[in-house]
Amino acid sequence: MQRQINNRLFSGNRLPFLRFLTPQVVPALFIFDKDTEERPTDINTLDTQALVRYYEESLKNWE
Repeated sequence: MQRQINNRLFSGNRLPFLRFLTPQVVPALFIFDKDTEERPTDINTLDTQALVRYYEESLKNWE
C-alpha cells in the first residue's frame, strides 16, 4: 500500500500545495498516538445521550 501511495502522490506533475509532502514524510502521516486509538463507545442518540454521560464522567477528573 505504501508503494501505491507514493506512486500516486509523487509520479508526474505534483500539485503546488503538496510541495512539502515528500516520500520521507508520507509514512509519518499514518502513525497516531495511543490517545487517538479506537475505543469502545456507545452510539449517541436522543434516548441514550452518550456524549453527555461521557462529558459528565470526564468532569470528575477535574474536580
